[in-house]
Amino acid sequence: MQTLTVPHGSMVKRYTGHCPLLKFRYGKCYGENTRHILKEIRSKGLFNKPLKYRPGDNYEINNMPRRSGPMRDVYDGTRHRQPAYMTGYTGYVPGMNFTYGKSYGRAADDCMADFSANQRELQRKTDFNRSFVRSRSAPKMETVHSRDEIRRDLNRFIEINKYKGGKIMSKSEREWGTHALIKIIVKEFPPIAGYTGHIPRIKGSEASLSQRYHCAAKRGLELIKMERDKRKELQNANVNIKAILKDNDKKYSYWNWG
Repeated sequence: MQTLTVPHGSMVKRYTGHCPLLKFRYGKCYGENTRHILKEIRSKGLFNKPLKYRPGDNYEINNMPRRSGPMRDVYDGTRHRQPAYMTGYTGYVPGMNFTYGKSYGRAADDCMADFSANQRELQRKTDFNRSFVRSRSAPKMETVHSRDEIRRDLNRFIEINKYKGGKIMSKSEREWGTHALIKIIVKEFPPIAGYTGHIPRIKGSEASLSQRYHCAAKRGLELIKMERDKRKELQNANVNIKAILKDNDKKYSYWNWG
């Protein structure tokens, strides 16, 4: 019964053949769309005369010429591929999915030519940017350990701090220089900003909350110094107690009593 209700001149449902332009029609049923499509095709006269298949070929098959060696590339002058791309080639051709209206061989040649030109342009830009960055970048930093300014600053610091704590540094200590300075800095002064070494008690404690780096580092070093002094004091007390309790010789002679 549904077949009888289909409009005249339209295709019936479940037709599996090709219906041109059907996927671009919306808002009507299948029979109505196919009826309008067939009517437009008849009005254009496409059913009156057959279409010619590739009239430019003159119905002649031209075999692909065979060459003994690889063909020279006309685009960049390199020999890196076969004479031509054949239908059925399963390799990757960059840009092939976006090329229409040409045969496979011509489309593949054009895509490879465009790809080679783009690669050369990208390589040129990369080389230019690399040279530009290298020319504009800052000069390489030189080490200052071998300069005389470091030795002079160390000696100046030693002269300033030699009377600190009521103790005058001897000549040998002043000549020792760098080692004494390192010990003084480690014990009494916090590290400068950018120091990546370990600072005890500075992370996750009240000593480092809401404080500047200098203050937090100094507080952390003070706490670890207090702990070391306390531990040393306990060790000294333990040694003194053991010395007192050590009874190698008899202090009391019970036989002399009375």
